[in-house]
Amino acid sequence: MTVDYDTLRDQLADRSKALALLGDTTWIRPETVRRLACDAEIIPMVLGSKGEVLDVGRKSRTPPAGLARAVRRRDRHCAFPGCRRRARRSQIHHIQHWGHDGDTELDNLVCLCVYHHGLVHRSGWEIVMDQRLPW
Repeated sequence: MTVDYDTLRDQLADRSKALALLGDTTWIRPETVRRLACDAEIIPMVLGSKGEVLDVGRKSRTPPAGLARAVRRRDRHCAFPGCRRRARRSQIHHIQHWGHDGDTELDNLVCLCVYHHGLVHRSGWEIVMDQRLPW
């Protein structure tokens, strides 16, 4: 199923006249999407304006290319204090570990160089988001 976020949001306020796409050719109403998603094991994906995957819910630990680019663009370098290793040479780290219900989404991911990624896992360092930026 493919449905625009605004369509689902407007449907909650009973304003939506738009339809969602089921498969390749079948159009359905937003309330039907919600009912089907509730009854099935649906993994939600949030897509960017160019169709790039920005959030993959709980199915995947590894961020897809579009989401990894968004994290690297936001952070620009390793987020560890004082480290300036470039983001493209860094790894993507889950702030709330994926195995402990941390989602693979922009607000739960941060760039860390290999050294600091290992240090964060082995030590008492904690990363938090402050105004949508890692701290």
